[in-house]
Amino acid sequence: GGETRDTIPTVMGLIAEHPAVDAVVYIGLGIQSNQARLMREGRFYPDHGLERIVEYHERQDRRFAEAAAELSERTGKPILCATELAVADPANPGPAAVRETGRLAYPSGDRAVAALGHLYRYARHRARRTS
Repeated sequence: GGETRDTIPTVMGLIAEHPAVDAVVYIGLGIQSNQARLMREGRFYPDHGLERIVEYHERQDRRFAEAAAELSERTGKPILCATELAVADPANPGPAAVRETGRLAYPSGDRAVAALGHLYRYARHRARRTS
């Protein structure tokens, strides 16, 4: 409905920058690009304005992945991206852009949360060793 091109990066920023938030798991990256792939494979592409729509959706998913990496760097908080498209369609612009930032695109929210748990335990272990 009311989503704009900047909704996801803006909301992700508000969440990541909040002092009570330690980490973010962003689920669903690549959905717009998956829709774009379906449009591209349809019989009406590239006519009827679909070429412009496809490019927009793919560009948006790349922006979302880059925004997550930039916010993570800026806030010092982990922002993990999770999408089944990381394994179902690794060439999807969303997960591909995550990899281009040097980060992992987790294949499920569960796996991202498990990785976050490992990161937390490792940080606690290191803190105990240095104190």
